[in-house]
Amino acid sequence: VWTGSEMLVWGGMGIEGIFGDGAAYDPVTDQWRQTTMEGGPGSRSGHTAVWTGSEMLVWGGRTGGVASGSGYAYDPKKDSWRMLPLSGGPEPREGHTATWTGVEMVVFGGTTTVGEVNTGYALDPKKNKWRSLTTVGGPLKRAKHTAVWTGADLVVFGGLRDGVPLSAPQRLSLQETWYLYRKL
Repeated sequence: VWTGSEMLVWGGMGIEGIFGDGAAYDPVTDQWRQTTMEGGPGSRSGHTAVWTGSEMLVWGGRTGGVASGSGYAYDPKKDSWRMLPLSGGPEPREGHTATWTGVEMVVFGGTTTVGEVNTGYALDPKKNKWRSLTTVGGPLKRAKHTAVWTGADLVVFGGLRDGVPLSAPQRLSLQETWYLYRKL
């Protein structure tokens, strides 16, 4: 992720396996610095990361050969990690997207133990709370796709559904669902 002055990276996969460390790169000085691993996510690949303006949020992917449902927030000023809540959040997945709306990190789609899904969740890192998104009439289930935030909707494009490539962009509204009940 780009912080405005540094590129932050965590984990991933290389020739020697899955990485469980991170670093910050300053392009002005052309210097790398190691980030702390203490309290961090551990080794993982296929995860997502977003920048909130003060923290890098890392979520999901594969760890220990299975999909992960955990996430962590890294504060580069303090060089420290904190665990994100598990309660109310997405089931473990990989091949998903994570997008920053300016207030929430939206996790959408990906592959779980049941295959590709079209479920979405939004995390407010200040409240440290997840909410489930209504996906009725939203994008098809998919994994390995891309997503962007327009300022009003999440636009999802491409990816695979049951191994078949998808090519039409679809929108997901993040508005909370309200129900009106008529008193009889």
